Amino acid sequence: MSVTIFDVLKLSSMRGAKVLTHKSSLEQIVTSVTVLEYSETNETQRELKNNIHFRGNEIVLTSFSAIKNDVDAQCRNLEYQADLGEVAVVLFYVGIVMPKVHQRLIDLADELGMVLVCMPQNDPTLAYSDIITETLNSIFNDQLKHPNLVVEVLKNFSNMPDRGKNIETIMQIVSNRLKVSLAIFDSKNILLHEANWPRSEKINWIAVYKKDRDKDFQKLNNENIVLKNSIQDFMLLILPSSKNISEVKERQIVQIMEIALRIWQESKTYIGRADLIETLIMGQRGKARQIAERLNVKMESLKNAWIIKNVLKQDNSQQIEVVREISKIFANNVICEYYNDNIIILYTKKLKLYDILQWGKQLKECLSGKRFKASISYYINLADINEISEIFSLTEMVKKDLQVVFPQKQIFNLQDFTFVKECRELQRKRNNQSIQVKNIIHPLVSKQELMRTLATYLLDTQANVIKTANLEYVHRNTIKYRLRRINDLLGISIDNPIMIGYLTQEVAIYRLNKLK
Repeated sequence: MSVTIFDVLKLSSMRGAKVLTHKSSLEQIVTSVTVLEYSETNETQRELKNNIHFRGNEIVLTSFSAIKNDVDAQCRNLEYQADLGEVAVVLFYVGIVMPKVHQRLIDLADELGMVLVCMPQNDPTLAYSDIITETLNSIFNDQLKHPNLVVEVLKNFSNMPDRGKNIETIMQIVSNRLKVSLAIFDSKNILLHEANWPRSEKINWIAVYKKDRDKDFQKLNNENIVLKNSIQDFMLLILPSSKNISEVKERQIVQIMEIALRIWQESKTYIGRADLIETLIMGQRGKARQIAERLNVKMESLKNAWIIKNVLKQDNSQQIEVVREISKIFANNVICEYYNDNIIILYTKKLKLYDILQWGKQLKECLSGKRFKASISYYINLADINEISEIFSLTEMVKKDLQVVFPQKQIFNLQDFTFVKECRELQRKRNNQSIQVKNIIHPLVSKQELMRTLATYLLDTQANVIKTANLEYVHRNTIKYRLRRINDLLGISIDNPIMIGYLTQEVAIYRLNKLK
């Protein structure tokens, strides 16, 4: 048996709490409680996400104090928590800090399968510590009453969302539960997976494995390592946090990993290029380099990438093969694989802009039909292939805003989503200011027709009058007249190279504000 969200809701510290979602299951298992301290969706939050190993299946406590009036940011945080594998968000101080819970947030939680709970509103006496203490005590007592680790771990695993069902998750559950560090190597000495306790611990598993792999023994008392030979062609290393590990715990760990590896092998019998892409995006540099060496791939030569998002995988093999064949026309040494609902293409050849745009055009045509569909694509020039992890996270953060700011585009570059991120951060900063400063386009705000024309002119057509007229469905002389009026109202020339950057940013923020 394990503690579920339903069990937590019955605790005295949750008295008066209201479940706002209707579709999300209350039978999801809870492993711990955490607090969302940093809720601004920016570079800092992304860096924290990339460097912290999250337990998953946690209940998250928050008041959204930094984004109390920003529903978009609240929704992005909910998506962020779901991506980490968390199961519920409990809202504190609604009516005091956060004015109300927007229906969009509730609908999104149901869509993500997360439970959204609201503590009693307008109550300043509530304390995070009450829920944290009581929930953790409940989990601890449940573990004492039900010591069968194998059943507990597998039940935990089966109740997780699909995105969390992997070897790393099982290893992390075992590591957290028994306070041990684990590592798995394959028969070719490749480090496949690791889970360290505590999670901040840095262990050079490769050095440990190379030192001890030829020894035929069960235990290394002086090193506090348990070495198991050949778990289905894999090697398991166990490093306890204390001096000894009991035989019961040892057997349980081995049994769990045997089951997990058997399940894993049914769907994955070799290390391939998809594994290389996955480890690069996950930021696992050491593991990525090992896989690259095994595949005879020179990582330092991979300096370019395409990220194709929101791919509908109706016919996986045919779709990916078509993309590969198109890619081979434009570049050599192409690595093209699925990653979740994306297609990632890595390649070595430096291309001219014309060739990149032609490649993107063919990808768009290929993936925009009835059989296949992808919404947006990004092309990236990399100084270092390891940058792709941060860039992928950035694309996830701004992908919705990109289509708001640039509704006519389907192919983007790094500068596009860096620009949109900066616009969103400036917008959020302004919204949090007590005194609103008038911006450069303030004289146009009440003139919607002129604002729309200026946004189209700067963001959609690169200041092309004819293209703007086509998108606005008016004669080009009408556009010229509107642009003259805009110049007069602003008191500046919108084509002034010094001012065009400021104006472009302001009309982008204007579009983001319209989304609200």
